[in-house]
Amino acid sequence: MGLLYLWLLVITALSCYTKDADGCVKYDGTKCETTITIPDATCVAEGGFSNAESTGYELNIHFTGTNKVAIKKGAFNNTLFISFMSDAGIASLGESSFEGTGIDSIDLKGVTIVPAKCFSMCTALSTISNTKDIIEIGDEAFNGVPATTFEFAESMTKIGAKAFYSSMLTEIKLPSVITTIGSEAFSYAPDLATVDVNNNENIGEKMFAGCSAESVTFLNTESIKTIETDAFLEVTITKLHLKNVTSIGDTLATVSTVFFHGAIAPTFTKDLSTIVAVYVNDIYTATTFGTATVKKAQCDKLHKINLSGVVDGKVNGDDCAACESKMSSVDGVSDECSLDMTACINDHANCEICIDSVCESCVTGNKMTEDTKKCVATCPEKYYTSTSDNMCKKCTTANCATCDGDGKPDVCITCTDGTTADPTTHLCATTTCGTGKYGTPPDCKDCVALCDVCSDGTSCTTCKATNKKTEDTHLCYATCPATYYTSTADNMCKKCTATNCDTCENNPKCQKCSKNYLLLETTQLCVASCTNNFYEVGQECKKCLDHCSKCTDATSCTTPEDNYYYDAQTKKMELCTSDCAKCNGKEQCSVCKTGFLLEQVTLKCVSECKTLGYYKKDDSNCYTCKTNCDQCKDGDTCTVCNSKYEIYFENNCIEKCPVQYFKPTDKKTCEKCKETYKDPCDETDEECKQCMVKNPDEGTFGVAVAMILVIVLCFF
Repeated sequence: MGLLYLWLLVITALSCYTKDADGCVKYDGTKCETTITIPDATCVAEGGFSNAESTGYELNIHFTGTNKVAIKKGAFNNTLFISFMSDAGIASLGESSFEGTGIDSIDLKGVTIVPAKCFSMCTALSTISNTKDIIEIGDEAFNGVPATTFEFAESMTKIGAKAFYSSMLTEIKLPSVITTIGSEAFSYAPDLATVDVNNNENIGEKMFAGCSAESVTFLNTESIKTIETDAFLEVTITKLHLKNVTSIGDTLATVSTVFFHGAIAPTFTKDLSTIVAVYVNDIYTATTFGTATVKKAQCDKLHKINLSGVVDGKVNGDDCAACESKMSSVDGVSDECSLDMTACINDHANCEICIDSVCESCVTGNKMTEDTKKCVATCPEKYYTSTSDNMCKKCTTANCATCDGDGKPDVCITCTDGTTADPTTHLCATTTCGTGKYGTPPDCKDCVALCDVCSDGTSCTTCKATNKKTEDTHLCYATCPATYYTSTADNMCKKCTATNCDTCENNPKCQKCSKNYLLLETTQLCVASCTNNFYEVGQECKKCLDHCSKCTDATSCTTPEDNYYYDAQTKKMELCTSDCAKCNGKEQCSVCKTGFLLEQVTLKCVSECKTLGYYKKDDSNCYTCKTNCDQCKDGDTCTVCNSKYEIYFENNCIEKCPVQYFKPTDKKTCEKCKETYKDPCDETDEECKQCMVKNPDEGTFGVAVAMILVIVLCFF
């Protein structure tokens, strides 16, 4: 029995942890072995192993059992261990849970949220695995982490400010549907070499600032609509392809070449660098790109720009170099032919230029059918050769095999049954009305506009050529009308599903909302009023600063989110102190986090009220005691006065008792003097001495009483 007791003592000593009231493990203050195993734990307490010590330099923690472990705020903060393992995985992570630790690898399988500063300054963390379940990464979550790779889930919705600040990432592929990326999210990453924008529309403020690799390559950037202030500050970029951009807040000082594929110039909040070269296409409407002079690229889709040959503002002739076989420059505004047309051309015989599964141009000696986009050596039956554009176009007369052609597609020569068309009417005998007609000959009527086949005059079955049909009303349009968008899969006009939307680009994203509704900038949905984090401008809801609930413009904030305040000088949102839930300034807390109390005078958060001069009024606040009071029960009741004002009288701490009162030698309060005392007082009578002390205005109390008695006796 004695040996068993001794063994239990040894095991307990080696474990170096205990459990709190919630069953969460925490460090017990004793030195841990370098490797400890914790079975069947469900959570690690807040600050549980913060600054824990081991018998060696390392501390390796292994959680065994079938329970996933919830790791609370600051659980391992500044603990110099290098290994963490949980057999069942991690249930959740708290803020700063591994901040400043020596951990070198982490498996995040099943983790959906990595909160603020979770792995900040983990300077040995080189391996981060199983990240595809993460949908939200908080501010500074991986700040200063040396891991070179991080796989972002396509479903991720948020990457916080400075989330990967000063990290060692070498390449990034952004999630395609992400709605929020905080400022400086990837800034000052010294080895970053490749960024796949992956159809994202916004490059945020200082998002890649200070990334000092020799050169950073940006891919799939044509989708970008907004480049915010200093997004590429000090980042060397050889070339940048832009198409949909509408606003640029960066000088592009370190960008060598911009290829702009759009037609309308964006707006600029800063002057562009004078060294950036900007190439545009022939449909570009302006003569400059911001403050930069543009060069007009007139290369076709089978040619690219020969940058070394451009000596003036026009790019043509020898300035254009031929693409490699079956490669395309898409629109000629590029110095490379990056589009491989091989698969598309293989599916379309005799096609020379084939993009997005549609043949655009045939090889020499072939013509393209106008409706089916096929390349043929000779136009088939029912078609004629259009000499103006070398295309095969349809004869418009019903049952016509060959027609007169250019300018006269309705003049039929031979019919599909082998007969010759009527020489006067140029029509073929038919029992049905022709293209674009309905009814029974000779009573044929026109279909609705742009319609080839219909059964009545109110709707269409098949539209002409490339025209599109509305899926609900079955009418034909060259361009889809308001409240519809073009479905490229079936070339139809489909209804915008975004509620209260007049114009949409790609369902469900709205471009313009109906009257009395506002367009939400990040989601492009229509709302009756701007929600938190947005402000109203025109018919849009623009985003406030990150961590701002209410604002009137993009650089101010009237109502910060919890844990943040607005700095009017820097015009930025700043974090409150770590123990403060709401604040009005850096050292001006108004509401503390759970477990802390607000000191009303200093406006600081404390774990418990000071013993001198304060009292705990409720679970949230420390209030000051009355003047000269060291300890009190509440604002009116003092229990211990300070040493100089030690007398407690009428709910106040005073230095000496007032006139007509004395302080007993065994008490720290004042009692009422008697009406008369022996004069002079006995040497040992302290009460008499205090009560007979002369008042500056009235003389001694005893004399005053005697005089009053004499006056009364004389009167009688």
